[in-house]
Amino acid sequence: MKILIVEDEELAAARLSQLLLELEPQAVIDGPLDTVTATIAHLQKVTDYDLLLLDIQLADGKSFSIFE
Repeated sequence: MKILIVEDEELAAARLSQLLLELEPQAVIDGPLDTVTATIAHLQKVTDYDLLLLDIQLADGKSFSIFE
């Protein structure tokens, strides 16, 4: 399973990664990305994720705008 974490709080992203790897040791986790801009740029290059975990409020806006 390939997972992308979009989270602007470092400790929260680290804990989320830890929990995911405990549940799914074979998971490939990318990120964390911390802005809408960085996430859009990344997803234009890499699109084969099975799961995206997004913080709603990021440093430069709401993560919902990533999909506009």
